[in-house]
Amino acid sequence: MNSKLKSEPINYDKLKPHALCSLLPPQSDAEYAAMKKGMKENGYDKRHPIVLISGEILDGAHRYSCSKATKQKPEFIDFEKLGFAGTPFEYVMQENLRRRNLDPSQAAAIGAEIVAMMKEDERAEKEAVKQAEKEASDKAKASGSKAPKPKPTKKTVGSKVKKAAETMGVSERSVAAAEALKEADPAEFEKVKKGEQSLNAGTTAAALKKSAKDRESEAFATACQIIDRVCGDGISELIKNKLSSKDLMKLSGLDEEEMKRVLPFIESGWKLSAALGFKAISLVPTHPIRSLVDRALAQGGTFELLITMYGEEWQINAQRRGSVAL
Repeated sequence: MNSKLKSEPINYDKLKPHALCSLLPPQSDAEYAAMKKGMKENGYDKRHPIVLISGEILDGAHRYSCSKATKQKPEFIDFEKLGFAGTPFEYVMQENLRRRNLDPSQAAAIGAEIVAMMKEDERAEKEAVKQAEKEASDKAKASGSKAPKPKPTKKTVGSKVKKAAETMGVSERSVAAAEALKEADPAEFEKVKKGEQSLNAGTTAAALKKSAKDRESEAFATACQIIDRVCGDGISELIKNKLSSKDLMKLSGLDEEEMKRVLPFIESGWKLSAALGFKAISLVPTHPIRSLVDRALAQGGTFELLITMYGEEWQINAQRRGSVAL
């Protein structure tokens, strides 16, 4: 990850955390209180200096805050003097991941933050290249020479989500889900990052809030009106809590016959996707499966069969009345 360069003198009394330092979630109140108590009783532990980069705190923001709160004099060291062979990003990951007990949801959330930083670095790099090419072109025009050819842009090897997932030791799917949550509902994302709730709980909460907001929209009201017009007054009121706002609006967009066909399934608690995928057929007496069905029904029971057909799985259910459903 790129770091911002600064030339002004460092004010050690007003240091701010670097973006990489803010990548990890803050300590819990209990952890911070314990650190402050220990520092007040034992002084600042010089074995753990606050690491700075470009005048900002790369590692040790909690130690810095505690030292100010307890009026202890902290130790500082510049990242360049650590002798660390890797990048600042790799250092932050190494130091913090071994100190923190992060759950999988937090790891996924940090993965999403890493993706965001990678995108920002890529955007800044492209902007810098574009600006350099413009300056070179302007200089060439001023001197009457030929403008230099643009340098080929470096291609990123592997997806950003994949790299972030590998760094955090979680699945790409969970990082992608955390990235989507960060964009959809930053407040719920922060709760996940702090370990206050799971990624699944955060995603669900965000979806519920969005659904509640959608239900106040004009589009939702129009969808209810369409369903009532086609299926009967009051039907939308009966099913609106059995479907998400998105699915209810999708239901209103079906043709009238299809809407009427799936409605009984919706009323029974089926998801819209399941109701739309349900198909019914009749088996003639000569059909080979019909003999199996008749034998089961003759014994007073029901007949169930799971088969693969047309590349999909189908379940056949037959009740005593002899109707068969696929």
